[in-house]
Formats: sequence, C-alpha cells, structure tokens
Amino acid sequence: MDESRQMVLRMLREGEVSVEEAEALLDALGAEGHDDPGAEGPRGAGTPEAAHVRLGEGPSDRPRGFGPWPSIGSEIGETLREAVRSARQHARASLRQALESLKWEVGEALREAARNARRQARASLRQALRSLRWQSKRSVRHLDQ
Repeated sequence: MDESRQMVLRMLREGEVSVEEAEALLDALGAEGHDDPGAEGPRGAGTPEAAHVRLGEGPSDRPRGFGPWPSIGSEIGETLREAVRSARQHARASLRQALESLKWEVGEALREAARNARRQARASLRQALRSLRWQSKRSVRHLDQ
C-alpha cells in the first residue's frame, strides 16, 4: 500500500478525518492512478488497514468535518456546551424572577379583587338595609292609618 493511502488510513484510525472524508481521499488517490497492485478495488479493500474505512466502523466519538484538526471540533463543542449551560442558567434565573413577580402580581390582584368584593358586599348590604327600612316605615304608616 502506498504512503498516501497509509496516511489517510492512519488519519482515519486516529480520528483526524471522518469515514466519508477518508473515502473521498482514497477515491481521489485512486483516480490519480495510485492504485495498490495487491489491493482489491480502488481503496485496497482487502487490506487490514482498509477495514476501518468501511462505513459504520472506526472511531465514532471524534468530531467530524475538521480534517486533520479534530481539536478544533472539540474546542468548538466545549464552547457550545458552555454557552448552552450559561443560557440555561440565565433562563432559569429569569424564569424564577418572572415567577416571583407573577406571584406577587397575582397576589396583589387577588387582594384588590377581595377589597372590591367587600366594597360591593357592603354596598349591597346598605342597599338591602335601606330597602328594609323603607319597607318597614311604609308598613308602620300603613298600620297607623
């Protein structure tokens, strides 16, 4: 197997390239006429090193799409995780504050509703008492006649 293919397979084993990227590189090497005479197919499919090139095999916990710089992917991933953690903390704090504010506003609205209900009840009672007084005075006048 020539050096270029070995290099691509080493990069794949070490997680520096994804399976799809390794296949593309090996296909490009095959198109350039660097075929391995002892290999089966354009990518040396019969070799032990090529077993890692098959889809679904090889390292799957590495970042994909960053070529020979997988640390960039992990740095970006860690930065994103930290940003999400921070956003969650801020969202939770904001929700707690909004909930406390809402509790206070609901409590205040209930107290105001209770005050209005008491006022209306007093006004209704006064009206009922006036009506009773008026009816009792009328009844007394009627009896006096």
